[in-house]
Amino acid sequence: MKIKDLDEIILEKRDALFLTGNLEIENSYEEISLGEILHQVKTAAKMLSLDYAEETQNQAETIYIPKEAARDSAVKRLAKKMDERLKNCSFYREKMRPRLMRVFGKVNAQNEIDGKKLLSYEGVEFADAIYYSILDRAPDPVAKENVLKNLVFSHCTKIDLIYSLWYSEEASSKSLNITGIKCRHIYEVCKRKCKKIPLLSYPFRWIFNLFLLPKRLYGFQNAISDITFLCLKQGELLNRLQVDFLSYKNDLDDLRTSCLKQQSELKDLQISFFSQKDILEHLQIWIQENRSSIYETKQELEWMGREIWQQKEQLPVMQNKIDYLLAEQLPVMQNKIDYLLTEQKSEMQKIKSEKEKQEQFTARLNQIYLDYKSDFMVDEKSHILKEFEHYDDKLNEWIGGRAPSELKAVDLGCGFGEWLEFLMKKGMKPMGVDSNDLIIKMAERENHSLSIIQKDALQFLKDQGSETLDLVSSFHMIEHFDLETLFEFFHEVNRSMKRGGLLILATPNIRNIIISTYMFHMDPTHKMPIPPELLEFYLKEWGFELLDTISTKPLEYFPYNYNTDDPMKHVAFRFNMEQEYAVLAVKK
Repeated sequence: MKIKDLDEIILEKRDALFLTGNLEIENSYEEISLGEILHQVKTAAKMLSLDYAEETQNQAETIYIPKEAARDSAVKRLAKKMDERLKNCSFYREKMRPRLMRVFGKVNAQNEIDGKKLLSYEGVEFADAIYYSILDRAPDPVAKENVLKNLVFSHCTKIDLIYSLWYSEEASSKSLNITGIKCRHIYEVCKRKCKKIPLLSYPFRWIFNLFLLPKRLYGFQNAISDITFLCLKQGELLNRLQVDFLSYKNDLDDLRTSCLKQQSELKDLQISFFSQKDILEHLQIWIQENRSSIYETKQELEWMGREIWQQKEQLPVMQNKIDYLLAEQLPVMQNKIDYLLTEQKSEMQKIKSEKEKQEQFTARLNQIYLDYKSDFMVDEKSHILKEFEHYDDKLNEWIGGRAPSELKAVDLGCGFGEWLEFLMKKGMKPMGVDSNDLIIKMAERENHSLSIIQKDALQFLKDQGSETLDLVSSFHMIEHFDLETLFEFFHEVNRSMKRGGLLILATPNIRNIIISTYMFHMDPTHKMPIPPELLEFYLKEWGFELLDTISTKPLEYFPYNYNTDDPMKHVAFRFNMEQEYAVLAVKK
């Protein structure tokens, strides 16, 4: 059988790897993979019809070729040609060639073995290399253990072990030549002989140590670097182990918790099982005791079954009776349903009529309220804006360093929008809320920059999110509420305002006798007068902190010159004091 030429094999594998993109080779034989080369060696051994064995731990790195194949001249030629062809390949030189040398040694006609190459191995590889190179076999476990013990625990060197194996009885039959170690062996023998001379041993040791000092310092430096690298690796390993330990600890804690939980559940199941077992035992006893009664019950059931069968035969007669009754009662029920529908339709018409009346009343009330304002509340806008100047200092103090345009201000019951214009001069963008559409249209017609929506004030507050408003004001609106509505108003204001938000509530000052006895009742929509002390109490109850109470519009209705001790001064004061007041408070 013809052996495939190694050049053809390499060219084929190079072209295949180049086409698949796994290996970039242009015109030189570089970095051929170890797996490919070992595969070709195994294929060559197969083509020679030779027996071979394989260690399956790592096929790409370990292979065993029997000594019969190694001794075959054709395989040796193949190995020699491969060695010459791939000598510039670093992967082959570092990974592949040492393993092949264990089998073939240095492949030539004189059976020479490179001693320097054998000395480059360490530990187990050294033991395998010398046995494969010198004796053409693998070392037995005892021999391998002896080699390792001599290297570690005795003064025996690698050269001594090579020479002991070279001049053994098993190797004496082979004409082997180990190059590169004779001079070193003579050196080692002379060194040991000199150390045994009584007087000259100490100088010789100093001389030998002095010559070996650079090498030992270099080895010591390498050892320190290796130890440092190992310490770093060990630190990383310890950190990783610590993380793994913590994760395992957490898993163990979870497992312990789960075990305790399952143990508790198992105890509960055990208790439930014993209780069920007791119930079952009692049930069995009861069945045994009541077996006779069960038999009687069975007979009663059979009798009831016969009765049911007899009643089933009577079902057609009962069905006829039911049909007869339905035929008579259905018209009566239909008449009742028609009557109820008629009543319901009449009720809906009444509700619709009431709603239309309410809408008409509301429209008429808005018109009447507008006429009322034009007849009885004729204050000019300039006068009203001048009265708002009483709030200027407190409002500026509350704004502070904040941007007024970013503050969300709302005026409830805004009317013609005088307070909105006052806030707009401060740089704010306020929103007005009023239920009278006629007043809103007149206000927007007079000032197009006003932003007013038609809505019930309380409903507007309910539609706002929690803590969204910065400023809430209301001038002459709360006196139109009953007590329940007033409390609901305070609640919604507190909910919708931000912490630190400003609340301004203005209402008629009923401490003035003219206002409380006459002017308050001139507005037919007024329901409940509120004294200043009571309003302050309400605001404290609903979580507000009082800033100030401002009284405006003195009446001067009762001109009176009185002395300090004149008792009429109090009466005159009640007639002449301010017509309205406003409470300023901040949400806590």
